[in-house]
Amino acid sequence: MYQTYASVENEPGGHRGIVKGPTLLYVEVENLEETKRLTSGYEIAMAERTTFYGAKEFGVREPEGHLITFAQFGAT
Repeated sequence: MYQTYASVENEPGGHRGIVKGPTLLYVEVENLEETKRLTSGYEIAMAERTTFYGAKEFGVREPEGHLITFAQFGAT
């Protein structure tokens, strides 16, 4: 689940005083091309690349500044 800092602080027993900074997420997807299409409005933070560990990846920065890397393994 993705929550804003404000929504977490408002929960019962909330987490006030959280150190705020960008989150780095790594998400494995089944279809990288479809994911690129769905995230086309976001800032590209990392151009598509193929890694030594067998993943095709690209990264975006979402509106709150968090960085999300999407990866597909076994892509040809």
